[in-house]
Amino acid sequence: MIDLVFFNERIFDLKAIAETESMLGNSAVILAKNFSSEKELKELKEKIEREKFDFRPCHLITALEPKELNKFKGKALVAVLGGNVTLNKFAVSTKGIDFLLQPCTEGPLSFDTAIAQTAEDNGIPIAFTFRQFLEMEGMKRSFLFRNYSFTVRLIKKFKLDCLIFSGAKFYDQMRSIKDSTSLLVLLGFTREQAERLAEKEFGENK
Repeated sequence: MIDLVFFNERIFDLKAIAETESMLGNSAVILAKNFSSEKELKELKEKIEREKFDFRPCHLITALEPKELNKFKGKALVAVLGGNVTLNKFAVSTKGIDFLLQPCTEGPLSFDTAIAQTAEDNGIPIAFTFRQFLEMEGMKRSFLFRNYSFTVRLIKKFKLDCLIFSGAKFYDQMRSIKDSTSLLVLLGFTREQAERLAEKEFGENK
């Protein structure tokens, strides 16, 4: 399984990430970050080259800034951190975006039939993170489950590509394939579908 973490050098060490993810059964990790410059990305790629583990840098777009895409496209994976209708639409309709990450929050539903149709037309995968559910409590978690359960129905209806990551911001938030599979089943996938998605390979080195 390939995982994704929200990379922060003050918290994460590449060797420690590799050791932890390997113990959990994960073979590669996407390092997602909103890079401030191409120089910052280049420096991380140089550090990655010295490691024996499969790390894949990913520029994370967190606001509607098309220029960011042009700056990093072809040099790293590029994902949009969704959660509202505007960013979700941008992610699924813009050439060069590799996947839409966290399309839902516990608030108003932000993923609908039109967005799903556009994602199908453009082949944009939809990615969930375990951490989103881990950090929610009470009614907020219930609302988050409700929104993602509806999103799963659309993903199945339109046969969209779906990804599941830990989305960890700390070491103790990293998760195994078993954990990811269980979450996908809770959201509405069959056990067979969930296992296939949890073990899915994604994102070539850039």
